[in-house]
Amino acid sequence: METKSIQKVYASFPDTGLGNKLLIWAKAFAFAQKHQLELFCGAWWGIHFGSWIRNEKQKRLYLGYFHEDSWMKRVRLFFYRQKARKVNEPVVLEDEQQPVLYCFREVITSKDYFEQIKPYRTEVKEALYAMLQPSLTEQLNQLAAPTIAVHVRRGDFKLGSTLTPLSFFIDSITAIRNACGSVLPVTVFTDAHAGEIAELLALPAVQMSVAKADILDILLMSRSKVCLLSISSTFSFWGGFLSDGIVLMHPEEWHPSIRPDEVNRRFFEGKFDPSQKTDPVLLQQIQKLVLDQTLT
Repeated sequence: METKSIQKVYASFPDTGLGNKLLIWAKAFAFAQKHQLELFCGAWWGIHFGSWIRNEKQKRLYLGYFHEDSWMKRVRLFFYRQKARKVNEPVVLEDEQQPVLYCFREVITSKDYFEQIKPYRTEVKEALYAMLQPSLTEQLNQLAAPTIAVHVRRGDFKLGSTLTPLSFFIDSITAIRNACGSVLPVTVFTDAHAGEIAELLALPAVQMSVAKADILDILLMSRSKVCLLSISSTFSFWGGFLSDGIVLMHPEEWHPSIRPDEVNRRFFEGKFDPSQKTDPVLLQQIQKLVLDQTLT
């Protein structure tokens, strides 16, 4: 991509989880793509003390996940920052011919997390895969895509409205299996300890995903035929955003759609209440994507 030299974009990552870091990067990437500007990125990896203090299963180091900016590029950024005027969380391009650094750092800038990213979903997806370290790409290519992927967010999601009850996942799996007349295999992606989700793991043909880099969990979730998300989890949302499959959310999810409309016209995305009669259009999609796949 040909870029303008006078203005640049910078994605700076706070002490937060991978889903939030990816949101910041993707917003900066989309802005840079739209205006043909050079993009700089802060370091992806770091020590997240909160995850250690809370004794979370995942420590959120993210070391060796992506290609980092070279030291020469970081030096160029250092000197550019000394002369450039900074604009935080930009929406539009500044109409001026002077050095400007457009900085993205805030995770939540609107209720629709993916609003700025949706028009660039294809480009974001391609860039994300291109950023992966070769060893992770090789590992990903050796892993089988799940039929049904379930993401159970725990970690710091222990109480209140962000806690997705296990009953949602259990009842949804049961409803989907009943609709298809088959005990479809389920892969659980989670930062919970096995004892925290024992009731879910006790279901037949349900297994915990093997331990690996968190980014591979997101990408594997996105390759599933059906993806069940946790409430308000950006980690979950990334699996859904990248998915070309059915994306099901808890009935109390308050965030809007995460994918472009043209994708959702092909693959259902929305709230799912397993206690209600399965929508016939959704059932048809499940049978086409899931049941036919398991019989071939």
